[in-house]
Amino acid sequence: MTQYMKPTNKLIDYVNRFGGWNPQFLREIKGKLTIKNVIVITTIAIFSQLFIVIANLAKLPDASQEISHNSSELIYSAIPQYSRYCIGKASDSLLCHQDMHNNWVINWQLFWFDIFVTLSVIGTVLLLVLGTYLLINNAIAEQKQGTLNLIRLSPQSAESILVGKILGVPILLYLFVALGLPLQIISGLQANLSLSLVIAFDLAVMASCAFFYSVGLLVSFVANKSVVSWGVAIAIAFFLGLTTILNLDHYQSNTQTLLDWLLLFNPLNLIIYIGQTTGIPYHHFDYPDFGFFGSYLSGYDYDKNYIEPIALSNLLFYGKALWTKVGFGIGLMIANHCLWSYWIWQGLKRRFYNPENTAISKQQSYWITGYCVAVALGFSLQGTENGQGTGEWLFFNIILVQLLLLILFLGFTFALSPQHQTLQDWARYRHQMGNKRSVLWRELILGEKSPSTFAIAINILIATLYIIPSLIIFPFDDMAISAFWGLILTMGMVLFYSAIVQWILFSKSNHKEIIASGVIISLIVLPPLLLSLKGLYVGEAPLTWMFTFVPYAAIEYATPCTIALGILGQWLAITLVSLQMTRQLRQAGRSESYRILKNG
Repeated sequence: MTQYMKPTNKLIDYVNRFGGWNPQFLREIKGKLTIKNVIVITTIAIFSQLFIVIANLAKLPDASQEISHNSSELIYSAIPQYSRYCIGKASDSLLCHQDMHNNWVINWQLFWFDIFVTLSVIGTVLLLVLGTYLLINNAIAEQKQGTLNLIRLSPQSAESILVGKILGVPILLYLFVALGLPLQIISGLQANLSLSLVIAFDLAVMASCAFFYSVGLLVSFVANKSVVSWGVAIAIAFFLGLTTILNLDHYQSNTQTLLDWLLLFNPLNLIIYIGQTTGIPYHHFDYPDFGFFGSYLSGYDYDKNYIEPIALSNLLFYGKALWTKVGFGIGLMIANHCLWSYWIWQGLKRRFYNPENTAISKQQSYWITGYCVAVALGFSLQGTENGQGTGEWLFFNIILVQLLLLILFLGFTFALSPQHQTLQDWARYRHQMGNKRSVLWRELILGEKSPSTFAIAINILIATLYIIPSLIIFPFDDMAISAFWGLILTMGMVLFYSAIVQWILFSKSNHKEIIASGVIISLIVLPPLLLSLKGLYVGEAPLTWMFTFVPYAAIEYATPCTIALGILGQWLAITLVSLQMTRQLRQAGRSESYRILKNG
């Protein structure tokens, strides 16, 4: 007698047909898609939907109260009742009343829209947070058990195996969400939403799932720790909550900085779009009323709306309002997810076949840098309505772009750095290659076994060359020169950090990634902290502050001579670290070549 109940013959036939297309999918759902599990999930889904509908019905006025008749057209109850679904006078829009036939005048469109929003939010959060957790946990468990290595040896392609995991591991979660789709579609249609718009929202959620699931699988291949699954799930939940709250609790709905880019990774922000198409007056919305539990978040403050007239439609990209059309705006969000999913899948395939490979290739890093800089700069050059001059606000935005590049390039340093043995083999090859400079340059620019420092320098050059023209074209006023030198100094510090990381990663320590991370965090946090504690503020020691991760803060107080000394000092430090790294590589190459010749 088996441990699990067997599915019906019809379900077996259907699953087998689909499993013929993807055997990994069939492997993942075995033991999951049983009659017992299906009944449990179906029961939970049905009762959850009933609870949501009943909770919204509880907000309707009490029909058992007595009615005080009067000669007016509207008939009010003896004890005034208030509900978010009542349509009262303009002075008190939540006061409930009845028509001449003693029927409550209810805003049923808003009632159904609340149900639609509740189902959409719950389904999206479960798919993104719980689905990512399940995938990471499954991948890490299989790596520990060694079954993932056996799967790698199968004739299936990496795409087939990974797609099978994405479709099969959270199959019960998919079933739960799918059972809620009929009510979501019906409630959307009753709320005066078009079917195409509801489908477009669901497609955006699917694209977001593809992105976050791909990120989760890549993280599981890179960091094989059980705690990672919880960490990533909590991070996604925090991201969804933060970006949703910032979008809904902001008078302008966007920050007019590159941070607005984050809104495109959260499909819940599309509710703003969806609410605008219903035609429901904004004063009828609670803040933020995600169905039955919205009133607790809003504190019954009906003066605030969770769907503001000023929403994503005000978002600008290089001065163009691309999000004024709902369909086009949703399409841009889906395209953003798909593009990032494509790049992550390149890393997934590389790490799947060979866990010793770098997460991305150097050529891919150049394309990613170009895309990130172009998009970040596009969102940074929005209008200014924050009480500051145009030049000052654009200067602040350029600072945010530099911080983004700092994070991106430090991530590239870890992602592009080969393993110690791989670097040692390359050093031996470099030693045997002699003075063939053309081959050496090609290896440094595109080779996957060479150090990453030179590739990081090229990425920095790409970003710098793209940003500099904007300092001339756009109205930075008298801040253009400061922004230019701040960019040069910041990129110098990024290259210095990268060289330090690559130097540490070449060591033989078993925990070199942790050591490198600790050293970089210390170099970022400690210098400005210690300078502040010593009373050496930016205005008093601008040269010293040029060797922190915020060198642009010293530009305002620095003379041209001080800026020149700062740049020279940075490049001197970069050169010293690079020379030390080169010396170790040459020594390792000679030693390895000597050992091979001796043993040969």
